[in-house]
Amino acid sequence: MTFQFTLTSTFTGGVFQSTYHAIHVEERVPTIPLPDTHPFHNLWKEHLVALTSTVLYDSVIEAFVALASGSAFWKEGKANDVISAKMSEMRTLLRRNPPNVVVVSGVAGDYGFHIRGTSLWPFICISEEYINMWVIANEHSEKLGLAALLKTTLDHEIGQWIFTLVSICHFSFK
Repeated sequence: MTFQFTLTSTFTGGVFQSTYHAIHVEERVPTIPLPDTHPFHNLWKEHLVALTSTVLYDSVIEAFVALASGSAFWKEGKANDVISAKMSEMRTLLRRNPPNVVVVSGVAGDYGFHIRGTSLWPFICISEEYINMWVIANEHSEKLGLAALLKTTLDHEIGQWIFTLVSICHFSFK
């Protein structure tokens, strides 16, 4: 079964809320936005800016390019300007067309997930339970640890989303 997906500007990095049942069982596209006042908005937007604009995340961007190109050895034999161009292309994709994020309740056992289904592939899903733990954490080290967990989960799910673009959308960086 092949899907007829194309990369369009429908991805905005918007943040929605839903339930595991609605997403996973009913395959219902989320339409309820997470309130703008929710602190997760800032975490997501700040992480996306850092991911796409700082060298701190070069290794993550390199991994994303590896997924997009289909090879862990994508840099071998390439000049530095070619490597930089590929990484810049990935950062531009994430800046212009980031995946939408869904804060999903009812997935306490998982940090996040990505569904490759027809209508849900533009969304990455993050556990509301872990976000809530981060929001209410009082201890600085606990808050920092949970923020790191959420950012790592976002990166993992973005990787799944990129793999979906490559395998289903036939999007390639070769």
